[in-house]
Amino acid sequence: MGVRDLQRTRQRISWSLYNLKAQGYGSQGGDLTRIDRLPQPRRLEITPYVVEKSQTRSRFNGGYYAPLTTAVAADLKMGIGSGLTVGATINADFSQVDADPSALNLTAFA
Repeated sequence: MGVRDLQRTRQRISWSLYNLKAQGYGSQGGDLTRIDRLPQPRRLEITPYVVEKSQTRSRFNGGYYAPLTTAVAADLKMGIGSGLTVGATINADFSQVDADPSALNLTAFA
């Protein structure tokens, strides 16, 4: 049974009416019907984004030239079952991979 107590107004609100003098609080609850016909929620998330990259500068007529390239990408998440979600990225930006160290030092010394 759903009951809500409002302290500031000293009210008790319940979903189904119940008798204070009757014994058994839980047995006075209402019945839910047609709950098996509820539609399944659509579990699909799409997050689009735009990535703008600056290429390495090169000399161009005595100055520097840094062209920009624009790429459109998206992250997808889709729920397949009640406990399984698949995530995917379309047109991923892996520009930071070049800056990551190729060897990982797990010793105490640098």
